[in-house]
Amino acid sequence: MQYISPMRKTKTVLIFLALFLVIYFIKTTFFKESEHTITHKDYATAIALLNEKLPIQLDSETELRNVQLQDSSIQYTYGLLTKQKLEIKVAELQKAFRKEILKTYCANSDIMIAFRDSGYTAKYVYLDRDSQEIFSTEITPKECNSL
Repeated sequence: MQYISPMRKTKTVLIFLALFLVIYFIKTTFFKESEHTITHKDYATAIALLNEKLPIQLDSETELRNVQLQDSSIQYTYGLLTKQKLEIKVAELQKAFRKEILKTYCANSDIMIAFRDSGYTAKYVYLDRDSQEIFSTEITPKECNSL
């Protein structure tokens, strides 16, 4: 079984964060100080723009298929293009991905701080080439306090 590096999802996270940075820049440049927070509507707008470009193939084995805003969480759905669930060491993959996701989510960048301060959780769902769920994981703002 081939190990799949968690680093390849970094491209997607950067794309998503770039959309939020654009929104944040516009809000901080053109609106009053009290309007600097990123709203649910801002997230919905950024996600809609991102979904227009999906699926995005991140590398030879992975694509981002969908992003959904659900109340106070954002769900990212990834697909593995060449692997079936039976070919994957699920526990190892989930542990490695979760570690990288947690580092990104808990980063001290302005945009991630605003995201966490808004109370948003991030859910990641990974599917195999047949769209069968391999695993999902969720990161909450409280988890950053324990790092």
